[in-house]
Amino acid sequence: MKRLVCSAGLVGIAASSFAIFGIHTGPNDSSSFSGVYSFGVGIGGAYALTAKHAALHVGDTAMIAGTQYTVTNRFDDNPADLTMLQFDKALPGSFSLYNTVLTGQPNIETTIVGYGQSGIVRADHAGFDIVGGSGGTQRSATNTIGDVETITATPDYNFTYEGLFCDLDSPFTDTPSGFNRDWFGDGSATANEGGVWAGDSGGAWLVDTPGGFQLAGITTVNLSDDTATFYTGDPNLEGLFFGVSGAGAVNLTNPGVHQWIVSTVPEPATFAPLALGALLLLRRRKR
Repeated sequence: MKRLVCSAGLVGIAASSFAIFGIHTGPNDSSSFSGVYSFGVGIGGAYALTAKHAALHVGDTAMIAGTQYTVTNRFDDNPADLTMLQFDKALPGSFSLYNTVLTGQPNIETTIVGYGQSGIVRADHAGFDIVGGSGGTQRSATNTIGDVETITATPDYNFTYEGLFCDLDSPFTDTPSGFNRDWFGDGSATANEGGVWAGDSGGAWLVDTPGGFQLAGITTVNLSDDTATFYTGDPNLEGLFFGVSGAGAVNLTNPGVHQWIVSTVPEPATFAPLALGALLLLRRRKR
């Protein structure tokens, strides 16, 4: 059973040394993630997507490279944990939407980018310990999207939506029994295996394509497996143990969500090719 917690600092492991991920990494050009902000992810022009439970409101402001941006409109995708923000001017960076529909168990690698708290690997290699005050810095980690399913996040939030989910796999050979399992059965740890924590909500789940990174999901939750009998349920480390923890995002490749984005943006021409791609996939399925 997945227990969902709407939150979501980013923790990760660097492949070469298995050291804690602590700064922005990924492509050599750090501007590759310039479309990911502390308030959400730019999708073109003055628009950004974010998690509803962490979204700014009309009149709120954000600073980007010394320039102030003001929210002029807010659009909520009910009952999903997803909100679109419109600002008073175009954002400096953005990502196009990933236009391949993800369903079932796609087992596709994603780069998760956020601004939340980070962590360090526990001495017993069972997971991570949170580093207090570590939020506010853009960090990224990788993982495998191993499950796509519809969830309802209650009782704290009454959200229902199709989510992308990944588990937190250990890269260590001496991880304690139980914590060294592959919860989703989606393979071993990725090169910079990581997850999310407080402050990462509204961040990006990116897929690397020949045309560059594209946006497939918006971070909404971390999760833990309540059925694992060996799991202690340490209240200080919810969502940070290997083998029983994971992360979730709103699935932006879901045709219904894709259509909501297209229909909400007043200038839909920017997203027309993406909408067409989703429709073509649906038509092929019907034949």
